[in-house]
Amino acid sequence: MQIVKEGIKNESADWIAGVAGKDAADWLFGDQPEGAIEIIDPETKERVSFKEDPDKWKNLSGRIAAGEDIEMAYEGTETKVGSIVDDFMIENFEKAAEEQKKLKYGGL
Repeated sequence: MQIVKEGIKNESADWIAGVAGKDAADWLFGDQPEGAIEIIDPETKERVSFKEDPDKWKNLSGRIAAGEDIEMAYEGTETKVGSIVDDFMIENFEKAAEEQKKLKYGGL
């Protein structure tokens, strides 16, 4: 039963990350840093904040909304958006693997 529970948690986390965004999943399943989200410009590798450059931030945000895979990070940290929920899911996969090892089969 524990294996199923951990699997459901992971499926829920993955679904929320896909529907509501990785930042929402980080907030729900981990300890999300406070502060704004900065978008990492794929061309310059510079962090772009809404506060400092709203036009560029909106442009990059629009590219993300259109499906382009652009990294984001929490302001003032090295924590990438989505890494918190990824860590949560890895931890749950490891828990499920440990539970799987405990199962005893009385098979044929």
